[in-house]
Amino acid sequence: MTKATALFLTEGELADRMGVKLDLLKTALPGLAKSGFPAPDPLFGGRRYWPACEAFLAQALQFELTLRQIDVIGRWEKTDEPLAGGIVDRGQRWRDGLGWSHLDANGILLKETSKVEGVTAEHDTMQYPFLREIIDMFPPEKRFGPMIKSEATGLPYRYRHFSKVWRDIANEAGVPAHVWNRDSRAGGVTEGSDAGANLEHLRHHANHKNIATTARYNRQTLEKTQTVAKLRVAHRGAQNGQGTGE
Repeated sequence: MTKATALFLTEGELADRMGVKLDLLKTALPGLAKSGFPAPDPLFGGRRYWPACEAFLAQALQFELTLRQIDVIGRWEKTDEPLAGGIVDRGQRWRDGLGWSHLDANGILLKETSKVEGVTAEHDTMQYPFLREIIDMFPPEKRFGPMIKSEATGLPYRYRHFSKVWRDIANEAGVPAHVWNRDSRAGGVTEGSDAGANLEHLRHHANHKNIATTARYNRQTLEKTQTVAKLRVAHRGAQNGQGTGE
């Protein structure tokens, strides 16, 4: 069995670390690889870099659901009340990040956004096959606490650490230096626009502050974000088909 601190993992070790069956992981890997899942590193015996695999879920959530980075990985703030509950480390409390409790059994994600009080992000993750493929690899018993955690600490990422991990992965993948992780959200919105999504629906999908004065979102918001999701996935499929000459 691999050490809990090992950074480069075989497929079997990766499955064990994630808590999924190896057969399930092997079935999912070809599709995930096409979407940028960390590739085996020949310098490390064909093993995959674990921190990159963790960051992959954060990237998928930001791009597919057009969530702000802070609404996915959260942030650490100084606290004078370390015993008041929550996740506390070295005098700081974690807040605003995405937890498994925000995702219900039907795949509906509900989370109050950090930037605008009273605005709730509402998304049907079932509409995004790529994202669901990643989420479904995590068994129910692993779905507790923060969704995105650092392997080095077992705690949610601090911003600088996450940024470094993401940048190292981006460099390896050939992503230009001027492209930041925070651009993921804008990229998702742009894809929706290219796919022909209604601007009002896109605003709901991205939870922009200029829709903060609209009525409290319930089924209406979910229907709009589902529409954007369907258009984006269909557009993506069409573009991929053109790229392969199909």
